[in-house]
Amino acid sequence: PVRGRITHICTSRPETARRGADQVGADHAVTDFREVTENPDVDVVHICSPNHRHAEALLSAIAAGKHIYCDKPLVVDEAVPAAQVQALIEQSGDSGSTVSR
Repeated sequence: PVRGRITHICTSRPETARRGADQVGADHAVTDFREVTENPDVDVVHICSPNHRHAEALLSAIAAGKHIYCDKPLVVDEAVPAAQVQALIEQSGDSGSTVSR
C-alpha cells in the first residue's frame, strides 16, 4: 500500500495555516502556494482554495510536474481560458504530472 503524509498547509493567513498544520501534523504552515507547488519534496498537491484562486496554483503545480487533485471547477478566471489549462494538462504527461478533478 502507498502511504501519504500531509507536509504543508497553505492558507491566506499565517494563523490559520499554523492551526491547520497543527491539526493534521504537517511540518509546514505557509501562506504562499509556491512554497508547496515548487517544493521538490512534494509529490501531490491538493488545490482546495476558493474557485477564483485555482488558476495560478494549478498552473504552478502543472509547471512543476506535480500530481494534482483540484476541486471543481479547475478555473473560473476568464484570463486563463479552459483551452490553455487543457493544453497544459495534456503537456503535463511529459513531466509526469497528473490532474484529477
